Amino acid sequence: MNFLFEDDSGNFRLFYLNSDKFNEEKVIDKNGELLRFIRVLNEPIMFDEVSAKVNDERAIEILRSVNSYLLVPLSHRGLLSGILSLGPKIYSTKFTYEDKTMLNVLSNQMVIALENSKLYEERIEKEKIEEELSLAREIQKSLLPSKIPSGENFEISALSIPCREVGGDYFDFFEFPDNKLGIAIGDVAGKGVPAALLMSNIQANIRTLVQIYGYESSLRKIGLNNILNKINFQLRNSTTPEKFITFFYGVIDFKTGELYYSNAGHNYPIIIKEDKKDFDLKMKSFALGIVDNPDYKEKSIKLDRGDTVVFYTDGITEAFGPFDVEFGEERLKKIIKMNLNKKPEEIIKIVYDDVINYSKGYYPVDDITL
Repeated sequence: MNFLFEDDSGNFRLFYLNSDKFNEEKVIDKNGELLRFIRVLNEPIMFDEVSAKVNDERAIEILRSVNSYLLVPLSHRGLLSGILSLGPKIYSTKFTYEDKTMLNVLSNQMVIALENSKLYEERIEKEKIEEELSLAREIQKSLLPSKIPSGENFEISALSIPCREVGGDYFDFFEFPDNKLGIAIGDVAGKGVPAALLMSNIQANIRTLVQIYGYESSLRKIGLNNILNKINFQLRNSTTPEKFITFFYGVIDFKTGELYYSNAGHNYPIIIKEDKKDFDLKMKSFALGIVDNPDYKEKSIKLDRGDTVVFYTDGITEAFGPFDVEFGEERLKKIIKMNLNKKPEEIIKIVYDDVINYSKGYYPVDDITL
């Protein structure tokens, strides 16, 4: 007794029951005449009848080589997934009608058992992948800041939610002496595991460079743009152009209210004044990893008491809602202005809830960081 089972390509391969493996050479073409004949017939048939009616020399030769005598289709819900090839009966040369009927019933049960086994294996594999992704998500969460900086004259809150198990958004804080704080936010091109892996690599590079040059940059001995240039150089030498990251890095001096910043193609941060006037920190530039020698710039702006500074990724503004209309920057500004009297963590929750409600019914297409 031997089996022919459908492989991933749709062809049928001979499976030796006693060896528990496929024969890689004995393959029956999925578009061949033999399989078309068996599919249409869909009932047990003597091999001699098949060889007389079917013009498929290679398939016939494969079946003859394993001493096929009776062929029993293995079908489920009208789909042929295999063929049971039986040799001659020991005590009789012929299979009776009752034999064929019994084999047909057994073949149906066999197919159901095989299908259940396949579904079980797929479920186990899916659970394994989900478990690994859950672990990856926990690891990625642990790489984000565990503590949000706080001080007498400022309040900060942050939220980062991947659209899949893991994501490509990034944010970080760097506390320097003399009441200065570094803020970084980025968005890797792509989604899921590939973006998360690249983000983890970039995050390590950024933290290393900030440790080396961050304090000097906070003292204004080195421009923030030089840090971006160094990150870009590393990316250009380790990845391809389609693997890029938008990135913003700024340092706030809370003694003077000065915000120094450099931007590599990231969404412009928004500043909202106490009187609800707003403006963007515009700076046109390439994302990190796209071109050599992008020559990033540095700018600065004086923040006033009561100013709200909003850093975000495009998962917020580009979230789709009714009629495929994006959430948009103006809606983001409007929500924040309506809630300026609330604490940062409350504002962030309100914004996030509004984005989710706005895009209800749409699968999240990007990570969200605010």
